[in-house]
Amino acid sequence: MRKILLRISSIGLAMSLLLLSSMVPASAIQLRTSSIYDNGEVVAMPESYRPAGVINRFEGGIGILDSPSDIMFDNDGNLLIVDRGNNRVLKTTTDGKVLAMFCAGLPSSSNTDVSGTGTTEGTETTEGTDAENEGTTSNTQTGSSGNNEVLDIPGSENLPRDESGRIVEGTQMDYVISDGSDGSEPYVVRVIYTYLNAPEGVCISPEGDIYICDTENRRLLVYDSDYNVKAIFTQDDIRQIEELGANYNFMPQKVGVSNTGTIYVLNKSSYQGLFTMNLDGEFLGYTGATRVQSSVTDILVRIFGSAAQRQAVENKQPPPAVNLTVDGNMIYTVNTESSTTTDPKRIMKINMVGSDLFPEGNYDEVEEYSTSDQEYVTVDYVDIAVDSNGIVTTIDQNLGYIVQTNQMGTIITFFGGLGNRQGQFMLPTALDVEDGTGRLFVSDSSKGSVQIFEPTDFIQKVHEASRMYFDGLYEQAYGLWLEVLKMDETYMHAHMGVGEALYGQGKNVEAMESFQYSYDYDGYDKAFAEFRINVFRYYFTPIVLSLFALIFLIAYGLIKLKRKSDDLYK
Repeated sequence: MRKILLRISSIGLAMSLLLLSSMVPASAIQLRTSSIYDNGEVVAMPESYRPAGVINRFEGGIGILDSPSDIMFDNDGNLLIVDRGNNRVLKTTTDGKVLAMFCAGLPSSSNTDVSGTGTTEGTETTEGTDAENEGTTSNTQTGSSGNNEVLDIPGSENLPRDESGRIVEGTQMDYVISDGSDGSEPYVVRVIYTYLNAPEGVCISPEGDIYICDTENRRLLVYDSDYNVKAIFTQDDIRQIEELGANYNFMPQKVGVSNTGTIYVLNKSSYQGLFTMNLDGEFLGYTGATRVQSSVTDILVRIFGSAAQRQAVENKQPPPAVNLTVDGNMIYTVNTESSTTTDPKRIMKINMVGSDLFPEGNYDEVEEYSTSDQEYVTVDYVDIAVDSNGIVTTIDQNLGYIVQTNQMGTIITFFGGLGNRQGQFMLPTALDVEDGTGRLFVSDSSKGSVQIFEPTDFIQKVHEASRMYFDGLYEQAYGLWLEVLKMDETYMHAHMGVGEALYGQGKNVEAMESFQYSYDYDGYDKAFAEFRINVFRYYFTPIVLSLFALIFLIAYGLIKLKRKSDDLYK
C-alpha cells in the first residue's frame, strides 16, 4: 500500500512539474550555449540567445505551417516563409500576422486552425504538451507527399479563369478576414494566385523584388514589390542554357541576387556551383564550385591503379552546395559532404570573380559522440545568414545546432540541439537575422514552425567587438572586450581581442599573456617577435658601447703588455 501511495504521489509531482514547465514563458527558458577553442576544447559560456516566440499557425482559415523550407526578411522587415508542404509562400510580420500569400487558395480543412494566432510564446517548452502538438501533429496529414487539396478563398468566385477553369496565375485579390465591423482591427490579406509545386527557396533583391524557387515546377518566379509578375523563367526561357547540354535539368532550389542584379541559383543536386543569370534571362556561367579533395590514396591509384580504378578517381565529383545567401556582392554558401569526397570546405565566401575568401577555421569542429553507432557525428549545415556585424550564422541539421562564427572562421558561440523543447529542433531547414534587433528566425520542417531567438546583452557586445576586431579597430574594441570579460572572464575571444589591443599599444608582454590564454598561437608569436625586436632595440646602444669599450680595453691591455715585453728584451 505504501509503495502504491508513493507511486501515485510521484506521478502527481511529475504532472505538476509538467504543467508548471508548460506555463514558463519563452523568454525565461535558459539555453545551453558554448564556444570552442582553437585546440578543439568545447567550453561553456554565458547565455547568448533566448527563445522569444514561435510562429506556426494563423487565423482566418490560413491554417498552420507545413514543412517550411526557407525564410528571409524583406526590405521592410517583414518575413517571407516558404510553406513547402502547403505549396505557398507567406509574407508575415514578425509577430505572425499574414500580409500576403502566394498560393492557389486556402489549405484543406485537415490543415486549418481558424482559431490560432500567429505568434505564441512557450508553446514548445515541454515535450508532449498539447500546445506544442497543436502546431505539429496536423502536419503529417498534408504536405508535398500528402493531401494538397486547396479550398476557394471567399470572394474569388468572379476572378478571371483560364480554359481549364483555374484562376489565371498572377491574379490578385484581397482576402478580408475581418472588416472591423465588430470593433476589431481590420485584417486583410493580399492573395496572389500562384500555382506552386513544392517550392524550396525565396529571396529579396536590393530593389525589393521577390524571387521564388518553384522547384518541382522547374520555374523561377520574379514579382515586384507590388506582387506583379515581373518574370517567369523556365529552362526554355533562359538563353545560352543549351551550352550545358541537352540533358541539363533546370530545377531551382535556392536563389540570391547581388547588388549588381546578378541572379545566383542553386540548382538541385548540382555540383558545378551556382548557376548565374541576369534578369534578361541570359545564362552567365557557373561560379563558386567546391573543389574535389584528393588524398594520398588517390595519388597512388593514379600511378599504380587499373584503368577502371583511375577512371573512378577521375569521376569524383565535388560536394554540392546546399544553400546560399548574398551580402552585397559577396555570396556565402554552405556545402555538404559528397559520397565520393571527404573533408569539404563547409563555408565559402565568394567574390565577384569566383574566388573563395572565407578562411580555413574551426567552424566544422562541433561534433558529438553517438553511442548508438559508436562514431562521431559532425555538423551538416543547411543554411547560412550574415548580419550587419559580419557575423556568420549557420544551422546544422545533424546535431540541431545554431553555430556562429566571425569573419575569421572561428566559432564564437553555438546552441540548440535536437529535441522537441523550445530552443531545440527536430529538422531545421533555414534561418535569417532581423536587421536592427539581431533576432534569429529559424524554420523547422518537422515541427512546422519558425522559432524566434533574441540576443542577450553578452552576445551583442561580442558581435560589435568582433566587427571592430575584424576591421582592425583593436583599440576601439578594447573597452567592449573588457566589458565582455566582466561577464565571463574565461571567454577566449575577448582575451584574443584584448591581446590585439595591447599589441597595438606596444604592450607586448601583456599581449602575450592574453594570446596564450586564448590559444592564439599566431598572435603570441607576433607579440613575442615584436617584444624581441624591442628588447634588442632597447639594449642595442649600451651593448654596442660596452663591446667597443671591451674591445678598447682589450686592445689597450695588449698594447701595454707588448710594451712591457719589449722593455724586458732590450
